[in-house]
Amino acid sequence: MRNTDSDNLANQHNGLLQEQEAFDRLGVLLHGLLGPGDERIELTASVTTSTNEQHFYIFNPNGRFSSQNGPFNDHGGTSEVSRAIKDLREASYRVGLGTWFGVHFVVTASGNATANYNFDHEPEWDFPVAPAVYVRDQLKYPRDEHKQPEWLKRKPHEGNSN
Repeated sequence: MRNTDSDNLANQHNGLLQEQEAFDRLGVLLHGLLGPGDERIELTASVTTSTNEQHFYIFNPNGRFSSQNGPFNDHGGTSEVSRAIKDLREASYRVGLGTWFGVHFVVTASGNATANYNFDHEPEWDFPVAPAVYVRDQLKYPRDEHKQPEWLKRKPHEGNSN
């Protein structure tokens, strides 16, 4: 006879280990984008299974652009970073709870990394995305209906009305 409580704990443990490995990999890749004089890199990403948008801000006292957070340079990212973002999102998936739609990931020049995840709010996009994007995302990363935010519950109906 199987001990389902033990199985669930083992699966949660394995999921947390995979998530930590994916987090560390993304942190290392982002750290590798820093150059001399750079203080930190901030990645803001909106992600679904079929669509993603990434913005990279490399803060440097001599940065070409200015923001309320200081001068920065931009970066186009790499395909390896894009894959690492998707891997982290997949590793963050929990049965019934879903996964995040956005992340703000910060890595300092000294190698410290932090992330804030958006699990509940509709992601911000530079251009609108079709409701079907979220429907496809729910097929891959299902979230129990009572755990879905209202905006997400409306997406299948918005897709059918177009």
